[in-house]
Amino acid sequence: MKYKVAGSFYATFTDIDKEKASVITKSSGVSEYGYKKNLGSVIWDKKNSTSLDINVFDKNTINSFQITLKKGSYPKNESELIVTQDLLNKWNKKIGDKITLNLGELIYDDMGMISKLKNSQKTTFKIVGTLDKAPYNSKLFAITGFDINTVNKNEKFDVSICTKNPKDIYNTAISIGKNIGLVKEDNPKDESYNYDEQANLYFKDIEYNEGLLRLLGASSYE
Repeated sequence: MKYKVAGSFYATFTDIDKEKASVITKSSGVSEYGYKKNLGSVIWDKKNSTSLDINVFDKNTINSFQITLKKGSYPKNESELIVTQDLLNKWNKKIGDKITLNLGELIYDDMGMISKLKNSQKTTFKIVGTLDKAPYNSKLFAITGFDINTVNKNEKFDVSICTKNPKDIYNTAISIGKNIGLVKEDNPKDESYNYDEQANLYFKDIEYNEGLLRLLGASSYE
């Protein structure tokens, strides 16, 4: 099973469509939820293999990462962007300006260095605000807004959840996973599923925020 830090959420369902997202967020035991995805990446410095990810967060996910606004407003959709002041300075832009970025999927060479962008596409954003605090004190961080109402039925994104009692997250996630086909009791003969010996179940596309759960004394994977 994969473990992935996801702000203050306890578990994340990855690559979920809108129909399954509705099942997740309306499930018994879910006390909070948030949406996120990655819009693409920009090659920042190819020589040093650095890049900038354009994150798409809804307001709950923004809050879960304790991201705070310095100036301007939070993004309402994918065409609006909030960035760190360092990033704004490097772009020589100000709030209210537009910027066009070449976004795509990062391709790495055999040495693990950035090689190129796949399926690159120029995308224009309006800068609507600057961040007072970004996750992990990152100097280069950018977020657009996630609007569930504009998501099409085939689009994939991540849904993160909390339960009122953090110790309930495993049973809640398993129950939801069974309902949407991500958890199987019998071997599905599908390599995308991983067997979890402790739960004696087959999982895919469910990640737990084990670092946080350990801090809360709620982890089942000590």
